Amino acid sequence: MTWCCPCSSSPRDDMRGPGETLPRSGRKQRRSLRVCELLLAVFLRRIRRLWIYLSNASGKGCQESRSLARCLPLRPGEKDMLELENLELWCDPVARNGPENMAVDSWLLGREIPVLRTYHWKGNWGSLGYFGEVEKARQVLPDVSLVRRATGGGLVDHQNDITYTLVVPKSYNLAKAKGTESYRVIHSALVIALKKSGHEVELVGQDSDVDSSSCFEKPVEWDLIDESGEKVAGAGQRRTRKGLLHQGSILLGSSADGGAILSRLAGELARSVRSLEVEPAGESFSALVRQFSAASWLERR
Repeated sequence: MTWCCPCSSSPRDDMRGPGETLPRSGRKQRRSLRVCELLLAVFLRRIRRLWIYLSNASGKGCQESRSLARCLPLRPGEKDMLELENLELWCDPVARNGPENMAVDSWLLGREIPVLRTYHWKGNWGSLGYFGEVEKARQVLPDVSLVRRATGGGLVDHQNDITYTLVVPKSYNLAKAKGTESYRVIHSALVIALKKSGHEVELVGQDSDVDSSSCFEKPVEWDLIDESGEKVAGAGQRRTRKGLLHQGSILLGSSADGGAILSRLAGELARSVRSLEVEPAGESFSALVRQFSAASWLERR
């Protein structure tokens, strides 16, 4: 006995000569078939998210595996996207103010090899996403200086966080992926890095219902939470003609070793990691500093 989908069209519907149009009944069946395909895609996506949730809840899979490909369900062709061939790790030793840090991140988009940068802040700073409202940000963080990021996301207080940036040139599969996919891949690697550093975290399966402009009060899909359900890592992304800019923040307390965590993250993201020492300079960098320092940039919303 042969089983077939009731939405599928009869083979006879496609047996027509050149120039002949499909009968109305055939067109309806084609539309029904497309609807079936869309519903099936939604169903498979939800099954996939459930699989990830159960894997995280069990405490196995990602924790015991060195490879992202083993701890995440893969679609055809996705395995190549998960790991970068090469990565440069830059532990930026210079504490910079907000506009300078944002300028450095944007300046790195000009490099041909992916860069993972971890850095510090000169003074007390908070950053708001590209679409954030500056007046609301000032109400939440009244005693810190503010800078607007080029990436999305919420308001972040950088006084006690581990701040990092991942820049991926446009030629890499990770930069070509959809936003939710690249976000999931990067944060899945971060889960492994944090667990290897002794922190029990897991991915969030769906957006929180909390209404807040503060990034760490509102976990969204693929953010990281700890055992108590508190958000410990989030990020904002932007895609340009040069590639992917991913700006992330990790909140674990002052005792956390940010350098060790980011070093492990680099190892999870790439097959080959090398250290980078560089100091941004030139008119292009100066122009970026002026852009992020301008009141018109900060006050745009």
